[in-house]
Amino acid sequence: MADTTPAVACKEGDVNCNGSGEPDFMPVMIYGIIADCLVVIPIILYLALDNKTGYSKHHQTMINMLVSSWMPFGIVWIIILAADSKMARMALTGAMEMAALGPFALQWVGLMAFLMSASAANHLVAW
Repeated sequence: MADTTPAVACKEGDVNCNGSGEPDFMPVMIYGIIADCLVVIPIILYLALDNKTGYSKHHQTMINMLVSSWMPFGIVWIIILAADSKMARMALTGAMEMAALGPFALQWVGLMAFLMSASAANHLVAW
C-alpha cells in the first residue's frame, strides 16, 4: 500500500499549494500529459504514414530524440500519480531535468537530422 502522506509539505501562502497543506499536482499532471503526447503521437503517425508518404524515414532520428528526452517524465509522473514517495519524487526530479534538456539539446539534433535527410532525398525542394 502506498504512503498517503505528502513527501513535501506546503507552507501557508505557497503558490504551488492547493490549500490543504499538500503540493499542487496539477502542473505535474499537465506536463506529464504533454510528455506522453510528445512520445506517443509521433510514433503513431510514423507507423500510420509509413506506406502513404516518403517522409516517415526522415523522422526516425527526431522520434528517437523526442522519446529520449520526454519518455522518462512521461513514465515517472504516472508512477507518482499511483504511489507518491520520496524516491518517486527524486525520480521525477531527474526525469524533469531530462525533459528540460530535450528542447535545448536532443530535439535540435533530431530536427537537423530530419532536415538533412529530407534535403538529401529532395523532399524539401519547395524551400
